[in-house]
Amino acid sequence: MLRSIAAIAAGAIVWMVTSLGTNQIVERVFADSVLEGGRVESTGLLLLILGYATAFEVLAGYATAWLARREEMQHALGLALVQLTLGVIATIAYLETAPLWYHVGVLSLVIPAVMLGGMLRVVQLRRMRGEHPATPAMR
Repeated sequence: MLRSIAAIAAGAIVWMVTSLGTNQIVERVFADSVLEGGRVESTGLLLLILGYATAFEVLAGYATAWLARREEMQHALGLALVQLTLGVIATIAYLETAPLWYHVGVLSLVIPAVMLGGMLRVVQLRRMRGEHPATPAMR
C-alpha cells in the first residue's frame, strides 16, 4: 500500500514540477500576454498552456504506472482522481485568471491524459514480455 501511495504522490509531483515550472517560464517569455492578477486572455497562449499541461498529465500517468509496478491502470486512475480533485480546487481558486472554456478544457482532459500515460506503460510492459499490446483488457 505504501508503494501505491508513493507512486500516486510521485505522479502528482511530476505534474506539479513540470507544469508549474513551465508556467513560470511561459509567464516570463509571454509577459505581455499576462495581465494584472495573472489573467491570460490570449487564445493561442491558453492553447499552448493547455497542450503542455495535458502532455505533462500523460507523463505523470506514465510515471505513476512505472513506479507502481503492478495494477498500473488502477494506479493511474488513482492519480487521475487526485489530479482532477486538485484541478477543481485550483479552478475555483483561480477562476478569474482565464476564460471558462480553458478551465473546462483542462478539467475534461485530466482523466483521459493520465489514463493514456498509464496505458502507454502497460503497452510497453506487454511488448517487453512479448505479448500483444492490445489484449481484451485494454479494448
